[in-house]
Amino acid sequence: MSGPFVRMLVNIAVMSASVFSRAFVAAYHQALQNAKQGGGTAAKAASRTYGGMAPDEALKVLNLQKTDLKSSARIIEQFDKYFSQNEPGKGGSFYLQSKVYRAKECLERAIKAEKAKAGKARSEAEEARRENAQKRG
Repeated sequence: MSGPFVRMLVNIAVMSASVFSRAFVAAYHQALQNAKQGGGTAAKAASRTYGGMAPDEALKVLNLQKTDLKSSARIIEQFDKYFSQNEPGKGGSFYLQSKVYRAKECLERAIKAEKAKAGKARSEAEEARRENAQKRG
């Protein structure tokens, strides 16, 4: 009597393993597809927040407007003001002082990126003008 019962249990175990292995393979393939589609978005999000702060947040921390990004002197002025006010030796907060420092770093990177972008656009425009002049002449 134990022979048929054992055989039935083995059959159930084999069938279960077969079903679970197919499900696992299908789930793995689906995970790969999702990773291919969504991987770029995750990478963008990670690179954007790598500096620790978004430019909009940095503007708020230093109490600046977007128009103030044209002048790095204004950014440094606000940085010096808030950095010295939050000095721990004067009863300030190291955390807030760090936020102010990171905000300045973030805005400096934003200005540098904007200048590089403007320089690239300018060089592309000059190159297009040269090509047009060569075609005409």
